[in-house]
Amino acid sequence: MIPERACPTTDVERREHFERALAEAQRGRVPTGLVLALEVVEALQSIKAAGPNAPKELLAQARSLFDDQLSGELQGAFRERMRHRREAGGIRPDSGSR
Repeated sequence: MIPERACPTTDVERREHFERALAEAQRGRVPTGLVLALEVVEALQSIKAAGPNAPKELLAQARSLFDDQLSGELQGAFRERMRHRREAGGIRPDSGSR
């Protein structure tokens, strides 16, 4: 997990914090779900506070990472619920494909 300080105060600290969070997430060391969402939101807020000098490529990477992670989490949760329903006899295995 990334060690947290209260809030990065300079542009350099914000950029370093974001780059560390992004690198850790890409290596899979940051827990998924809410923790990752909070890291990305915090990084986006810090970069936004930097104003027009915010690194645009880092914003794009953070948004993409968040979208990919959220999409994967939701798809995984949906598949798991459907599997449980099938096992319980609530739906037929082919009922989703029409």
